Amino acid sequence: MAKKVIKSKRRKWIRALWTVVCVELIAVVCLGVYGFDTFAKAWKDPSSQFQANADATPPPLVVTDDAGEVTNEYKYDEDVVGIVLIGVDIIEGRSINEVGYNTDTMMVAAINTKTNEVTLISLPRDTKATFPVLNKSGEQTRTKTGKLNAAFAYGGGPDGHGYENTVTAVNNLLGTSLTYYMAIDMNGVPPIVNAVGGVPITLDADFSAIDPTMTKGKTMTLNGDQALTYCRERKLKGMDGSDISRTGRQRNFVKAFAEVLMTKNPVSYIPQLYGEVQKYTHTNLTLPQITALAKIFSNLDVDNMRLEIAEGSTSNGYWVVDKNKMHDLVAEVFYVE
Repeated sequence: MAKKVIKSKRRKWIRALWTVVCVELIAVVCLGVYGFDTFAKAWKDPSSQFQANADATPPPLVVTDDAGEVTNEYKYDEDVVGIVLIGVDIIEGRSINEVGYNTDTMMVAAINTKTNEVTLISLPRDTKATFPVLNKSGEQTRTKTGKLNAAFAYGGGPDGHGYENTVTAVNNLLGTSLTYYMAIDMNGVPPIVNAVGGVPITLDADFSAIDPTMTKGKTMTLNGDQALTYCRERKLKGMDGSDISRTGRQRNFVKAFAEVLMTKNPVSYIPQLYGEVQKYTHTNLTLPQITALAKIFSNLDVDNMRLEIAEGSTSNGYWVVDKNKMHDLVAEVFYVE
């Protein structure tokens, strides 16, 4: 019996700044740091950079029918690399117990190193999740149920174990065993956008309270500060204040940003852009691994990237994920027969 899956609607574009910029830029220094042999191997055989870790491999996924009977078991697809993508907005973030800031954006990128297929799973910031509370030494003191974006702060923030704690919270939510993460400080958006000369976009909301030139319906090339306003704001007059509406604008922006990169000569922007990306990103991926990802993305049609959203409903201020739909999505993306 084929595994039971509920497919979410596919989108034609993405909101993953990391996947469009970082993997293609950081890789350019790999040759100088690791040498030709390592670089060549990572470029020729991307999967060689992500060896399976038996201790981290999830157990087989059990699939049941409507009566609860086990119909099949599926093993984890070792060709798929999962990376937690984290956006930290230092200005918007609120300190919790003076240990750090909440994360503004969270996604999971599932990258098949053999087929070059990429799926991005968007996790709303208000998603109800369970995660550890860590002390300054990184030791767990208790477990907390709260909003997913708070896991970063309760892990000690950027100077503690905030990134790792966010990964733990995501694993608890999805039932996965992800280890890799890539984070970007949203304050890096202005210099990154300016490095490529701006991003053309049609405004679907009015931002004139902050910038008089940013009126609804206008098509304009956003500079760095304008781009951050476009991606960050959700509570200006005429807006519904929801994170869902804001994420729609962020997806529009990254599609436009990707198109800018594709139409420009890389030599004209890579040196400055790499320098800015390096300042504002944090990851536990090695340069050879990022080079491997760059190879995958060099063969990828951006319009064919698949975006999924953790489906659910709002309850008591939380986004409560539909467990059955999440189970099906994880089975489809991360497992094989």
